[in-house]
Amino acid sequence: MFILIFLVKFTIEINKDNVIMDNYNIEYIPGKNDQPNQLIYSGELTFNYIQYIKDETVEAINSNQSLSILVKDVDMLDLSFIQLLISMKHMNPDNSINLDVNKEVLDLIKVSGFEDVLV
Repeated sequence: MFILIFLVKFTIEINKDNVIMDNYNIEYIPGKNDQPNQLIYSGELTFNYIQYIKDETVEAINSNQSLSILVKDVDMLDLSFIQLLISMKHMNPDNSINLDVNKEVLDLIKVSGFEDVLV
């Protein structure tokens, strides 16, 4: 009985990790010739995945260097990801944020009151 429960739990965790990797993407491109490092986010940028997104972001960045942050090809985005972007902007005011998103996402940013900070 114990072995069966362990196998079921292990299988669920493996499947959960595969789904997470399929739902969002973070690409880190180191800067060259005095260009800032670049972080590109896409996919489902929501509360369900924000801890994973944050952890991967922290691994990729050095807070002493400026970042060019690009958000594109967004399937879903919510306030938790907007808060992450704002915290990265506050961490280093030289960080730039570029949004290549559809009208619905821009409307969400405007309605939430973060247009002046992010756009």
